[in-house]
Amino acid sequence: MHRSERSIIMTMNDMGTGNCDGMFEPEFISYDDDSQTLVMRFSVLNWEVNSKSVMHGAAVTGILDYAMGILSNDVTAGRFAPSASISVRFIKAIPSDANIIVTGKIVSEGKRIINLISEARIEGSNILAADATGIYTPVTFKASDAMARKNK
Repeated sequence: MHRSERSIIMTMNDMGTGNCDGMFEPEFISYDDDSQTLVMRFSVLNWEVNSKSVMHGAAVTGILDYAMGILSNDVTAGRFAPSASISVRFIKAIPSDANIIVTGKIVSEGKRIINLISEARIEGSNILAADATGIYTPVTFKASDAMARKNK
């Protein structure tokens, strides 16, 4: 299935409306369908900073998950594909005034499992701060259907 930059941006907009995904305030940079690679920029926001004035590990995990989640949800053409497993390596602390370039890539995709990788680099220095591998599993209902059931 060929995806486009427009499709990726639409998925980002759908996932980031009024929820925690939108709180990360991602900026789309590029998408390459041949390599199935998405690149985004994130600024470290005040709520993401811990007591040591660096980006909290949970926020780092969140942006890595976000990049992989955008790709997994886009490739399923509207089906919800949540993370089943994420493994994160924290390599270098991210300063509170940094911008981060996050790259997500689909490694393999099947009917039941999508394997992805992502990495976070400190913009300007290209220092690898963290990377992750993720397994995402498409489910048979859309996220909006789950919200409708929850609100009943």
